[in-house]
Amino acid sequence: MALEAESKLAARVLWIGPGESENTPEAGRLRLRNAAFDAIAVHGTSGEDCESLAEAVRSQSPPIPLIFRLDTWDVRLSARLAHAGATAVYGPDTSLEEFLHEADVLAAEFNRQARRRLQEYAPWRGTIIGQSEAIRRVCDVIDRIADRKATVLITGESGTGKEIAARAIHMAGSRSKRPMLAVNCGAIPEGLLESELFGHVRGAFTGAVQQRAGLFEQASGGTVFLDEIGDMPVGLQAKLLRVLQEQQFQRLGSSETVRVDVRIIAATNTRLEQLIREGRFREDLYYRLNVVGIAMPALRDRPEDIALLANYFTGKICLAEGLPVKTITPAAMSRLHRQSWPGNVRQLRNAIERAVVLGAAEHQVLPGDIDVPEPAGPPPECQTRPIDTTHGLDYERTVQAFERNILEQAMKQTSGNKTRAAELLRLGRTTLAAKLRVLSAVA
Repeated sequence: MALEAESKLAARVLWIGPGESENTPEAGRLRLRNAAFDAIAVHGTSGEDCESLAEAVRSQSPPIPLIFRLDTWDVRLSARLAHAGATAVYGPDTSLEEFLHEADVLAAEFNRQARRRLQEYAPWRGTIIGQSEAIRRVCDVIDRIADRKATVLITGESGTGKEIAARAIHMAGSRSKRPMLAVNCGAIPEGLLESELFGHVRGAFTGAVQQRAGLFEQASGGTVFLDEIGDMPVGLQAKLLRVLQEQQFQRLGSSETVRVDVRIIAATNTRLEQLIREGRFREDLYYRLNVVGIAMPALRDRPEDIALLANYFTGKICLAEGLPVKTITPAAMSRLHRQSWPGNVRQLRNAIERAVVLGAAEHQVLPGDIDVPEPAGPPPECQTRPIDTTHGLDYERTVQAFERNILEQAMKQTSGNKTRAAELLRLGRTTLAAKLRVLSAVA
């Protein structure tokens, strides 16, 4: 119904009114079994069906707010609804706008209390924002594997929240009192990455003036998170496999065996199966990492979470910036829903931050505040075209030139903003920074 769109929290308020067969109290009871709502607003339907709905809501734990607006005032019906479990019953003197506003207020308060209860029971749940079926499946897997030792491979596009999921796994389990240390495998040169992970002894290489413990030693009893595992050099993969199989390794430059107790969580935004076929990733390591797989959904596959995420980011950013709390207008929210979000949740957060910080209105985020650049295709000179290999060519230099062209175009288009350039190219910011450093070194 059109009125549903007027609600600031329409995605969380179940509107039930006359005129549509799918919009009845009986249909509402069925929807409650399959979806989560923070409040129900019922307008102008029959008393018997409304009482049945109120009893169904009251049986939930905790019962969600349920309010009614009657077309004509009926004292007996009002009393029966209150007895059945209604939160409030309004008469025709209450406008539809006031009625929906009250539903919004009740929904927001119920949502805050529900999140508080979840966080008291399981603090990690407060870190993953969403009520979509895809996110619920992710949370269900996290809940089931939290106290297991099995390695986890988290896959998904850049910006979907893979590291957030990894931290949730760590927080949910018994290792939460020990550290979780993270490293981006694509952002550190191979020689330094080996030292970063496994440590080194004095004299192992130029500049190694003293022994240093690596991440696996530092995180003993806790968790090591290997982001962008697909970028790990093949030479290090065998050493990582030994850690996974035997929980032991040797520091760089040492023959001494070090034993550790760590849980390994890895993440990637690339298809490791393709890297295996190309000989760039060990098949045995893949299967050892992928004991439990978690696929983080793209934001376009969970549109029902956009409003939740946008409101969450707005409140968080207003608090961090010391600004008055802003609300997102329905028109601005509609604009957010129309975006494709190739950069996923990270891109949405960046868009909200710009809107909050730069928006002219003191207490609202307006449609004009939403500035989301659409990703550009490759520039004309980078389009695929036949390459003359008659007289041979230097493959590495050709690929390197092609990559340099793409990166330079993205940086130029975003005026040097690495975060926005990474969004355009669907790369992690650290991955983009690493590629830029490599290209700069060989310029």
